[in-house]
Amino acid sequence: MDRGSPHDPVLDEEGFTSCEGVKVPLRVLHTKETSRCREPGGQEKEVTRSWYWATSLRKSQLSTRSLWRAGHRRWDIENDCFNTLSTHWAMDHCFRHHPTAIVNFVLTCFIAYVLLQCFWRGI
Repeated sequence: MDRGSPHDPVLDEEGFTSCEGVKVPLRVLHTKETSRCREPGGQEKEVTRSWYWATSLRKSQLSTRSLWRAGHRRWDIENDCFNTLSTHWAMDHCFRHHPTAIVNFVLTCFIAYVLLQCFWRGI
């Protein structure tokens, strides 16, 4: 699927403090992105999605476009990482049921995955 762009409607506002637990003002970026995707039958269609990102970084620290890119890249990494770990690395099965064991298993999987990706990509 082709990703939309920040040229679609964008709202980038700062100073939100009304959320419970927020200790610093938040900046919220909202985009509506139209992209084209193929349906299972091969027919193309336009899809419009609404995205929201919240950060404590001000506009002077990170441009709207950079925040938009970072939001999508983070989502890509999360999808790739969790999909790979659950599909090929048995992360969908809990080998021990003690909370500390679960956390250690997940973190060990993440470390192994990141090291393998660094090796594979030559970083």
